[in-house]
Amino acid sequence: MKKSMYVLLTATASILLLAACGADSKEVKPDTEKPSVEKPEAEVEGGTESTQPDTLKDATVVPSDEQEYKISVLPEYSLESEEPGRDSLSLNEDGSIFMRIESAPKSDSSYDTLHENMKEVLAASANGASPKEITDTNALPTGEGIQNAKSFSVEDETGVITGILFERNDMIVRLTIYDNADQTHFEKFLRMGETIQMK
Repeated sequence: MKKSMYVLLTATASILLLAACGADSKEVKPDTEKPSVEKPEAEVEGGTESTQPDTLKDATVVPSDEQEYKISVLPEYSLESEEPGRDSLSLNEDGSIFMRIESAPKSDSSYDTLHENMKEVLAASANGASPKEITDTNALPTGEGIQNAKSFSVEDETGVITGILFERNDMIVRLTIYDNADQTHFEKFLRMGETIQMK
């Protein structure tokens, strides 16, 4: 009787031990799965970063009527020719906020001359105030083929005027952005300006 009771207790203890081991293995399993739980979060963060260049996802490529370039334009802006060699990319709801676009083949224009002229135009727009050079790389145009990007800005009574000059392939581009004091539209103008290419 004692012997069979001992066997019964041993068997019961073995079953409980096996059950406990099985429970432990189930508890360990979520820990081993933790990296797969964290992975989607990392993917989401990466996805957020990758959507930052998507500023122009709704843009349409528009060719200039008067100049030899094309540009991606967001729906809330319109591209119109001011005069030969000058276009205006304006905010639809407020025409005082716009970006003047001038382009020329490198063979027809001098980068240095346009650079000096740009600073003179900015100073004249701000009653002789000296333009300040912008060195923040986030405020300069970037992209394939863009070189020698320079930018200067001045403030006047209506807001901030920014001049940007750069070379891309065989073309020199000069942009003059007329924005409000908070520079609400600067980022979008810059991103659209970066898309300017020969037709």
